[in-house]
Amino acid sequence: MKSRKTTQKEFSKFKEVFLHWAVDVFGFVGYTFFFELKNLEDRQAEILVLPNFCKAHIDFNTIRYPARVLEDVALHEALHLLTGHVDYLNHERFVIRNEVVEAEEALVCRLENIIKKLVKNA
Repeated sequence: MKSRKTTQKEFSKFKEVFLHWAVDVFGFVGYTFFFELKNLEDRQAEILVLPNFCKAHIDFNTIRYPARVLEDVALHEALHLLTGHVDYLNHERFVIRNEVVEAEEALVCRLENIIKKLVKNA
């Protein structure tokens, strides 16, 4: 499948859809998000979550692959935000069990709120 350069319009749409999921649906209201167009070689996008600082860096590939729907890529990265704290702890050298329990509990609470919103709007 032929690849091409990502347009500014596509990048803006990606950011808009990502922020919809991250803030409006998943409730990451206090987070600061940094977006960058970057050559990622084998991925359409990637995210680095820094939960202790309430920040996330989201990179979107400078090359677009038509097989991936832009909205699906944005949702996929926003879902990584949900698991970001657990993933962050996974990479720490020393982790206290309570930190893992707290991260899991925060994830469950977010999922609970999401499900309640979905049921309410259904």
